[in-house]
Amino acid sequence: MLVAVICIWHAQDVLAADACNKLLPIPLQTSLAKFFPAFHLPIADNKLNGRTCPDIAHGDFNGDGRQDFLLNLKTRRGDDALVVIALTHGKGWQFKTLGEFPGEHARLYVQTGKPGIYRRTKALDSPLQSGEMRTMKCPYPAAIFGTPESSGVAYCHIHQNWKHVWISD
Repeated sequence: MLVAVICIWHAQDVLAADACNKLLPIPLQTSLAKFFPAFHLPIADNKLNGRTCPDIAHGDFNGDGRQDFLLNLKTRRGDDALVVIALTHGKGWQFKTLGEFPGEHARLYVQTGKPGIYRRTKALDSPLQSGEMRTMKCPYPAAIFGTPESSGVAYCHIHQNWKHVWISD
C-alpha cells in the first residue's frame, strides 16, 4: 500500500513539472538550456495565487504580434533566480536578463501586466536607477516580477529599449 501511495505521489510531481514544460515551446526550452546552462527550466515546484507555474508568464511584450515569455529561472544548485524575457526573434529567441536575485527563487513571481500607465511607488525615495522611470506608458503588455506583499518591478519595451518602474504589489 505504501509503495502505491509513493508511486502516485511521484507521478503527480512528474505531471506537475510537465505542466510547466508544456507552456514553453520546445525550441525555447532548447535555447534556454544552451544560453543558461547553470539554470533549469521552470517547474511546478511552488504555487502562487493558485498558479501552477508562477515562474512563467507570456504576452507580446515588444508589440511584434508574436508570443514572448517572461521566466523566473532557478539555478541548478541553490535557490538563486534569474529573471529573463525571451522574445521571439526570427526563427529563434532573443534573451534579455532583467534581474538576478541570490537566494530568492522561491519567493519571486512573474506575471504579464496590461498595457497602460505605471507609476513608481511612493514608498521609494531613492534615486532612479539606470533605465528606471517615475512614470511610464506601456504601449504593450508589461513584464512584471517581484515578491508577494512587497514591491515589484514592471518592464516595458518603449522605443526599442527596456524601461522599468518600481511598483507596489
